Amino acid sequence: MTRILGNIDLRLNDDAVSWTLLAPVEYRVGSPDSERVITVPANERTDLASVPRYMRWLLSTWQGTARAAVVHDHLYSTGGENGR
Repeated sequence: MTRILGNIDLRLNDDAVSWTLLAPVEYRVGSPDSERVITVPANERTDLASVPRYMRWLLSTWQGTARAAVVHDHLYSTGGENGR
């Protein structure tokens, strides 16, 4: 069972590199039934897995990693100062 709840809804930005989150994403810290939740708000920007362009043929920026990348980018941009 995943600790990231639901699906993510993203829109590719005009720069064709970054994405904007269209709906909030919640991540349960520790276990799927944890009460500590990190919420990534809608309109947050992400570059997903930050894979250099020349390596994208080998490592996907989307498949299997997008939800975790959205949470990671949010925590990085806020200095980890989110959660309840």
